[in-house]
Amino acid sequence: MATHGLRNTWLVLRREYLERVCSRSFVLTTLLMPAFLLGTILLPAVLSGQSGSQARRVAIVSPDEAFGKSVRDRLWLESNGTYLGRVETDTSAAERARLTGELRAGKLDAYVWLGPEALEHGDIGYFTNSPSDFIGAGLMRDAVTYAIRRRRLIARGVSPEQADSMLATVRLRTVNVGASGGAQSDVLGGMIAAFGLVFLMFITLLSYGVMVMRSVMEEKGSRIVEVLLCSLTSNELMAGKIIGTGAVGLTQAAVWTVMIVVAMPFLAAALHVGAVHLATSWFVYFAVFYVLGFLLYAAMFAAVGAAFESMEDAQQWNMVIISPLIAATVLMGPGVTSPDTPVTVAASMVPLCSPLLMYTRIVSGNPPAWQIGLSIAILVGTIWFAMRLCGRIYRVGILMYGKRVRFGEIVKWLRYT
Repeated sequence: MATHGLRNTWLVLRREYLERVCSRSFVLTTLLMPAFLLGTILLPAVLSGQSGSQARRVAIVSPDEAFGKSVRDRLWLESNGTYLGRVETDTSAAERARLTGELRAGKLDAYVWLGPEALEHGDIGYFTNSPSDFIGAGLMRDAVTYAIRRRRLIARGVSPEQADSMLATVRLRTVNVGASGGAQSDVLGGMIAAFGLVFLMFITLLSYGVMVMRSVMEEKGSRIVEVLLCSLTSNELMAGKIIGTGAVGLTQAAVWTVMIVVAMPFLAAALHVGAVHLATSWFVYFAVFYVLGFLLYAAMFAAVGAAFESMEDAQQWNMVIISPLIAATVLMGPGVTSPDTPVTVAASMVPLCSPLLMYTRIVSGNPPAWQIGLSIAILVGTIWFAMRLCGRIYRVGILMYGKRVRFGEIVKWLRYT
């Protein structure tokens, strides 16, 4: 009898899987969605790089030529050669009018006025033809600050070489040690990988969970479910739908993950981050938490699809179901930056949030093994409990027609044996 039940579940599973995987929409979304997402990230970076490849022309006006050259050299160094400055020593009103004319005519991109009064009061004017040139303004502020401090040190008897050494910028590289069995990885690159994989999990959990609900409602509305229940039980039908649709989502997630891994070096280069190290354990945990999370949410979506006949009624419950997922995405930021705080640890143990939050902690903070095991154990227990409750709702609701279902009636269904 058990073998017969497994065979029925397998038939439903295979039908759900093949029908969706072989569809044209699955192929298109699987190929086009990553291309669209990567395009939205890479295209602005490429355009920014192209615009940055054209050096911006800047005039540095200072009566002290040596000071102006110090600002120019520092600006060139800070901007990696994208801001080319020329030094002007004339600080007359006529010179300012001439530079303003060049600025308006497009012959000059910006100029900074470093007159004696401006330096004395610390009120330095940066004139530009682009009001949103915050990067240029910040680079110029840092360059002028460096030059002022250097001049003050030299005025106190420090040699120029010693002043440059004292003001040298320290390059800080953040490294995560032990992210994958002792390997070292760039933290910023790891954060990009973490958000990419978690975003992928969120999208597939949500979209394919809703797909289970729609499939149940379509079969209920067309009365096909009555024919199916003549050959198999409601539990077999529900299990086949959930596992089959979940396998579709896992297939798509696997394809997207391969695309992300292949595109990661190009993405890291476009965003100017360090080498991105993707640990093998991340993919194992991804599969584990994806499967467990999908089983939990798909059972609830299946129960909602069986209980209601119209999509309008079901959508009211959709927000109730997905609200923990939304809360988990909100907590992803603290999960990455502070993965070991009590709030983050407690939230990662909540079964409705743990598929996203515990995985976020794994890829960003290396939580203790007992916390991972406890989270999985709680999640498995919750899935078993939810499957029993949702199975009762599914068994009764799938054959209910022509009646508006209310919450009190659903509670009665849970009491049926």
